[in-house]
Amino acid sequence: MLKSMKELNKKKDLYIFSNRITRDGAVYLAPMLEKCGLLRLNLAFNRLENEGAGHLATALLQSNSKLRR
Repeated sequence: MLKSMKELNKKKDLYIFSNRITRDGAVYLAPMLEKCGLLRLNLAFNRLENEGAGHLATALLQSNSKLRR
């Protein structure tokens, strides 16, 4: 996984599918997504549930996300 926020800021694609990320994990992931400039994000086959997806969606909407996928 990524070691720092600085490393995440350099990435344009982040594929963290099938990593058993839960709604609780989404709470920690959301602030990181607010600050990075990702173009593509794949979180398929995780266990986010509606609550976790909501945290991520809110973070992306509050940022100036350029996310395409």
